[in-house]
Amino acid sequence: MNSAEKLQHRCHFKTARLSVENVYPNYTDTASEPIIAKNLLLLLTPEVTQELPKSWQNITRAEQAIAWWQTQLNEGVVLVIKTQTDDRINGLLFLYEAIKNGQLSGDVHLGYLLKQSAWGKGYASELLAGLIGWAKQDRQINKLIGGVSPSNKASMRVLEKNGFKSSQLKKSEATYFFEYTLKP
Repeated sequence: MNSAEKLQHRCHFKTARLSVENVYPNYTDTASEPIIAKNLLLLLTPEVTQELPKSWQNITRAEQAIAWWQTQLNEGVVLVIKTQTDDRINGLLFLYEAIKNGQLSGDVHLGYLLKQSAWGKGYASELLAGLIGWAKQDRQINKLIGGVSPSNKASMRVLEKNGFKSSQLKKSEATYFFEYTLKP
C-alpha cells in the first residue's frame, strides 16, 4: 500500500454537521461514473473554480469531469464531504503527503472545494477543525499545509481562524501557503 492509500484509509471523520468519507469503493468504479460526473458538474462551477488551477476550470461535460476525477484520484487522497442531514456531495477534501529524501515527511498538503450553495455557512471552518482534530488523533501528521490564491481572502481567513500561520514555504504570485504544526 502506497502513502496515499495509507492516508486514504486512515482519514475519515465527522463533525457536528459534516461527514468526511473515503471515496473507495463507492465513487471509484466505472458503474458510479454517471453519478460522479453529475455531482462534479454541480460542484465545479465557474464561481467555485475561479481561484483554482486552470486544469480545474471550464469542466462542463461528463467526460471532462470523469477525466478530472481520475487525475485527482491518481495524484493524492480525495475525500467526499457530505452534510449529515443528506447523502449529497457538498464538497471534496484533497490531501497530499509530501515526500522528502525518499521518505514520507509527515507534512500533508490540503485543499478543499465546497459547492457554492454551502458557502457562508461555516462549513469550511468546521471542515478544517475536523481535519485538525483527526490529525491530532492520527499522530502521524507533523504539519497541515494549505495553499491559497492571494485574491481568495475568505479562504485565508478560514485558515487563520483555525490556527494556520503564514508559512515559510516559498510564496509565489499565484499561491500563499499557511501551515498548522501538530508536531515540532
